[in-house]
Amino acid sequence: GDVLLSLGRLEEGLASSRTALAIWEKALGPQHPDITAALVPMGDALLRQGKVESAREALERAAKLVRGRSVDPWLPGRSMVLLARVLLLQKTDKERAVALLREGVHRLEALGPTGEAAAMEAARLLREHDLEPRAEGASVAP
Repeated sequence: GDVLLSLGRLEEGLASSRTALAIWEKALGPQHPDITAALVPMGDALLRQGKVESAREALERAAKLVRGRSVDPWLPGRSMVLLARVLLLQKTDKERAVALLREGVHRLEALGPTGEAAAMEAARLLREHDLEPRAEGASVAP
């Protein structure tokens, strides 16, 4: 799904993510943290399509599944940034959105060049919404 999304092929990326999710849920179970590899791109695609509530559902589920578990280090940071975007769009929980953005930036920056673009996106969101700059060492669970 991620590759298709990066090419702007949202429908195909979403379909690919849904297929992967169904396969992984059947093979690993619906609570396995590895299924976040399908949930995060799914949430991204839904968000880009303007399906904000559906994106939130996928990203909230991903956030719960990665909490305190060993997964691809990219996934928690990216899911936090995407979920924060949803919360800012919905204007429902600005405080949580800020905390998620800060933690997402911290996690993505720790990945070095791999997370650089996503960390820059999160920092841009903080500035764009006139939110206070990230405090060193700030952390929050998704």
